[in-house]
Amino acid sequence: EVKKVIKYAAERNIEIIPKIDMPGHSKAVIGSYPETGCKNETEFVSVNGEVKNVWCVGNQDNYKMIDGIIKELAALFPSKIIHIGGDEVNMDNWKECPVCQNFMKEQGMEKEVELQSYFVRRVENIVAKYGKKSAGWDEILDGGKLKDETVVYAWKSVKRAIESIKKNQLTVLQVGEYC
Repeated sequence: EVKKVIKYAAERNIEIIPKIDMPGHSKAVIGSYPETGCKNETEFVSVNGEVKNVWCVGNQDNYKMIDGIIKELAALFPSKIIHIGGDEVNMDNWKECPVCQNFMKEQGMEKEVELQSYFVRRVENIVAKYGKKSAGWDEILDGGKLKDETVVYAWKSVKRAIESIKKNQLTVLQVGEYC
């Protein structure tokens, strides 16, 4: 069915950029595969009222699953971009998750935003492996340097767009702060 939609769009000069939300906004995958989520006792609520919707960054098996997902998206969509999300992650999940906390200690990380950065960099490399470039919401700017070709969708504020541009990132400004 997706191939039909892609063909229909292409005939009308429309590029479909696939988007998969990670490491937050991931209720569906964690509901289907609970082992992909953090191992914490508290159910931390996201901005959209969901719980158990954050990938466990410290679980190295998760990256095999993500590789498979990205491989499939890359094969289906002709777009050179795969949007990986990266926004609105309730990092409290990682503060209580023993797997994430252990991983932070092993990697010499001090703050949970470093887990976000690690996750984004790791997924950027997976996306690049399949000949695509990553895109994500402006939170992917936090905690470290992005690949030069990564596209930042600045939605939080014009200030975030300026920050992205100053870091020489390709930037799409689509501010939602007044909407």
